[in-house]
Amino acid sequence: MTGYSDEWTTEDELRFLAGIGNWRSGTGSLSRRIKILTIYLKSMAIRKNWGRVSKDRVLVFVEHELARCKELQAGSSSPT
Repeated sequence: MTGYSDEWTTEDELRFLAGIGNWRSGTGSLSRRIKILTIYLKSMAIRKNWGRVSKDRVLVFVEHELARCKELQAGSSSPT
């Protein structure tokens, strides 16, 4: 047994990542999401078994989400 489901696909991983850190709204939720995605990004380097998940697609998604969240965070802290 590998510990990973042979049925888990890239789309499953992307859905998981789209929701990660989004369970709470309010102050600091973007900071939490950025922190969790940053940790996930670092952990990708040591993940050995990707199964049916495309590491390249996941990497693009995580980098895009991090940039988007950081942009939103910067915009929300700008004076109006």
